Amino acid sequence: MVVPIALAEPTPIGEAVVALVNVGFLIYNATQTLEISRYKPGMKGGSQKQRDRDFGIKNRDFWNWWHKDPNGKKAWGTDLNEKILNEVLEDWKNLGYPKGPK
Repeated sequence: MVVPIALAEPTPIGEAVVALVNVGFLIYNATQTLEISRYKPGMKGGSQKQRDRDFGIKNRDFWNWWHKDPNGKKAWGTDLNEKILNEVLEDWKNLGYPKGPK
């Protein structure tokens, strides 16, 4: 007589394997749902030296232009700083507020 597997008596080894698989799934799912981050909410990421200062400019079009457009950061040859901020903003306005390449 053949006994179906579902009706057979569980063995200690089988129960241990099932328990380990279940624990593995629980840990895997918990790490994906818990947003574990070493950064405070709203921070940009990276070290403080790596992050750009935004100088109070919240306009995403400006930042896309500055970082991606050849007339932006590459044309100025430097990172944005307080000395050239007004000149860069005037240049951006004179170009017609471009959004930068996508």
